[in-house]
Amino acid sequence: MNLAPPKDDGNKRKTRSRTGCLNCRRKKKKCDEKKPTCTICSKASEKCEWTRGLTFRLENAFTLDENSQSISMSRANRSKRRRQSPPEQTKSQNDTTAAEDNSPVQGDSSSNNVSASPSTDSFGLINSQFDPSTTTESAEFQNELRDEQGAEVAIDGMDFYPSPEFGSDDGIFLSGSKYRELHNTLRRNVFMTARSRQPSRQGSPSLIGLEGTHNDNHDMQIVENGIEDNAPVIQTQISPEVETLLSPNQEHILWKNWVEEISLWLDKFDSHKHFRHTLPNMAQNCPHLRYSMLALSARQLERKDGSLPASTSLALYQEAIHRLVPQLHERTVLVVASCVVLCVLEMLSCSPRAWRRHLDGCASLIRSMNIRGDSGGVEQALFWCFARMDVCGGLISMERTLIPIDEWMSANSFEADCTYFQITGVFEDHANYSCYLIGKVIDFLYGPEDPKTPNSLNGSVQGSFASQWCELFDQLEHWYIVRPPEMQAFLYQNSTSAQDKTGSPFPTALFTNGAAISGNQLHHTASLLMLQNCPRNTKRTRSLLWHARQICAISISNTHHGCWTNCIQPLWLAGQVMSHPDEHRAITNIYKRIELETGWAATWRAVDLQQHWGDLDN
Repeated sequence: MNLAPPKDDGNKRKTRSRTGCLNCRRKKKKCDEKKPTCTICSKASEKCEWTRGLTFRLENAFTLDENSQSISMSRANRSKRRRQSPPEQTKSQNDTTAAEDNSPVQGDSSSNNVSASPSTDSFGLINSQFDPSTTTESAEFQNELRDEQGAEVAIDGMDFYPSPEFGSDDGIFLSGSKYRELHNTLRRNVFMTARSRQPSRQGSPSLIGLEGTHNDNHDMQIVENGIEDNAPVIQTQISPEVETLLSPNQEHILWKNWVEEISLWLDKFDSHKHFRHTLPNMAQNCPHLRYSMLALSARQLERKDGSLPASTSLALYQEAIHRLVPQLHERTVLVVASCVVLCVLEMLSCSPRAWRRHLDGCASLIRSMNIRGDSGGVEQALFWCFARMDVCGGLISMERTLIPIDEWMSANSFEADCTYFQITGVFEDHANYSCYLIGKVIDFLYGPEDPKTPNSLNGSVQGSFASQWCELFDQLEHWYIVRPPEMQAFLYQNSTSAQDKTGSPFPTALFTNGAAISGNQLHHTASLLMLQNCPRNTKRTRSLLWHARQICAISISNTHHGCWTNCIQPLWLAGQVMSHPDEHRAITNIYKRIELETGWAATWRAVDLQQHWGDLDN
């Protein structure tokens, strides 16, 4: 007689989940998963360490050649660590790995043709300075940017709201990609630098997210307190610096592209052309600025025609961050210049809907250093370059700018700020004035609502809102009336007749310089937004449709690449007003041309407009 209990093949042995801390898993103890320090580690006075719990996706492996020296060194280091600690397992995230990226940037040739280990033949070997496996998710970091009551962090009285976490739609900055890990590392350290307001006694801040660090909440608190003289600072291990090898011809191509293309984007409102004349000279003695500028130039060429592999800009981007992070504590104009240039690179590469997430760190640094639109010199040029990106991000997200408009100028008064711009004798400053006014419009329309002054969208406009609207709109109209000759179109022609199929459905408005092109377009965009939210019974000198047609006319009539990069959102706002199929085709065609000639993502907005137009074109 068989006394053995029957086998139950249906009941398999349950395996222990691996969600506890590393110490409890190593000791085979049941962890209560209390963060930042579990109960067992707290009683034993041991450091509580946690894994990231991410799944690596091969298609997101924007990294260096697997046969390179840096990868071999990284594998050797990982093998050594495995012998010292048990292997870790992560829970598979089917939803994450099955999701497809719909980023408008993902469609570029340089990204689609990249393998898991893109070739780096065009550049010398670069040591992999950062270990993605040790960088925590920025969601944890955002929690650290709020106090116990959940309020926003204040930088010496300045309230600052961190932007939301990454979505799955963020261009090349996907979960598990090298680009995202590098961005997270830089962003976290920039925030810490902005919050410190002064260098620590040890000389340089801790390099959060580098090899050998453990980024749990306890470590973050240590870094925050590191600004005190008697507080400890986390010690990190950084692999030796390895010089990036560029052939003379390769470096010549990148610098030539900077002078002839990139600097035109960034200098269009700057009479002294600092990005073309000053920054290249500054970069000769500043490695992190040099690599930042070369990385942006390389990325633009990759996006434009795919002439460079994606690994080129990634290698330079990595080297720039490696050189920049240890220098952040110096808080110099060189540091701000590198951060602004890297912001442009990220704007060129990420999903436009994630722009604010890529700008907020630099915004906090600029605010903490009290850089304003009237600071003068390179600082002023950097501010207005960033302000234009900030405005574009605000238009996309329909939110106030990351740098509050009250901190754009030193006077702290709207009337005084307007007077400053009106008396200046430099016509490019009139373009900055236009940027300032649209920033004011964004703050007025999208800022936090005051229950005493509801906006016009809810149908109950009170006197205070109407008076503020009229005051701001009067300044917009005054800007247009007092424009200097350099800011006016020297050739203006009405649109051709409907019978002329070769003509444009929009007028021709030709300008002589980038400041006039983009400055006037920002003016019409601000006026369009104001008229869409105007109080009742207000007098209007121009119609909403007229301003919308001017926006389209300026983009189509002028081929300044720097102005094209800033017209994506204004065109989208204007396109929603258009109803004729010829107008739709003209807007769609200019979007395609912008992306083809500049490498800047533009057709995603054409798709949005086609969905908005619906059956009008059928």
